[in-house]
Amino acid sequence: MSEQPSVLVVDDNRFIQESLPALLEEEGYRVTVAHNGEDGFRRVCTQPVDLVITDVAMPEVDGVELIRLMRLDPFFQRVPIVAITAYGGRRMQEAKDAGADVCFEKPVDHPLLLDTVARLTRAASR
Repeated sequence: MSEQPSVLVVDDNRFIQESLPALLEEEGYRVTVAHNGEDGFRRVCTQPVDLVITDVAMPEVDGVELIRLMRLDPFFQRVPIVAITAYGGRRMQEAKDAGADVCFEKPVDHPLLLDTVARLTRAASR
């Protein structure tokens, strides 16, 4: 990949909106933030990204619906999606069933998340 990979972070939690981009930017990623699934889908439609990290449970359009919308659109079917949730179990399975590549339960282990993002962006660039 000739330029920095771009990552879209979709989360309604202000702390995540600030801390996760800081972590990713420190590793060399270009990061955009969206506040819910609707905003996230709008952003991927206007600003292509290499990977999406989305919370599962959000008001309005949640992460599961965002994942479904992206997987239904041929243009976004190959964009890697990482789902994160504080609710575990059933919600993680919903995200996987919708098409998430990887699911993590909050709090997310940062080194594991960074390794996953690096692996998925490398694979997507091939």
